[in-house]
Amino acid sequence: MRNIVFVLVLLTSFAKAQVNLNSSLTACYALNGSASEPVNAYTGTLGAVTSTVDRLSNSNSAYAFSGTSSSYIQLPGNSFLKPTNGLSFSAWVKP
Repeated sequence: MRNIVFVLVLLTSFAKAQVNLNSSLTACYALNGSASEPVNAYTGTLGAVTSTVDRLSNSNSAYAFSGTSSSYIQLPGNSFLKPTNGLSFSAWVKP
């Protein structure tokens, strides 16, 4: 019984710690062959990047980089993309 209560308390604490992405998301890049950004229109520039299949075999849902300095996604110079309180970034990467 103690283990069940502990798990319920842990799950409740975890649920309260989650971030509401609809209210705090600054930018979202879909990696769909374009560097457009639908949340705040922070459209970037692609350099020597090709669209490819993602980890679930969905076509045009990931990018392949050449491994050189000419292969990049350049984000626009906007103060929202340079926060003073930190930045969280997540990506699926296949080396």
